Amino acid sequence: VLQSQVFDFDGTDYIEIPKSDALDFVNTNFSISIWLNPDVSHNGLVLMNYYGSNGWGVYYQSGSIRFYDAPVWTTVTTISTGQWSHILIVGDYTGSNLLCYKNGVEVYNSSHTFSITDPDRPVFIGSERGTGFFFNGKLSNIALWESNQSANIANIYNNGSPQSSYTT
Repeated sequence: VLQSQVFDFDGTDYIEIPKSDALDFVNTNFSISIWLNPDVSHNGLVLMNYYGSNGWGVYYQSGSIRFYDAPVWTTVTTISTGQWSHILIVGDYTGSNLLCYKNGVEVYNSSHTFSITDPDRPVFIGSERGTGFFFNGKLSNIALWESNQSANIANIYNNGSPQSSYTT
């Protein structure tokens, strides 16, 4: 992982991305790609765009990666502390499936009825709205698409070498 592209969260910091309709993922296919390396086992939000029962989120919960689609948290895979893992979560809204790839390999694929609604709020990286559930570890090469990127997993994972841009 290129160190210049790594965000090192110490359990107290976060990034706020202004509200954007392109990040709401309402009634559309979507893909969320993240390289992550938790420092310790803990409970922390990796990415979130939800408020109450609206929106979506990606949560690290003591070794599990969970996806939030109001009002349900779905465990999609597990990862270890102290090592880099690549996660691609795909919302196949058209086919009603939720998928997860870990280090380039499909590890979760299940029928899913999406109920994401517009939270009309910013996206947070590393925290729940900057007030709690802080992530403690490293995040890198975060990419979000309003499309199903399953067919591009080999390019996105790139044999374990993160890229600064993607051909999709």
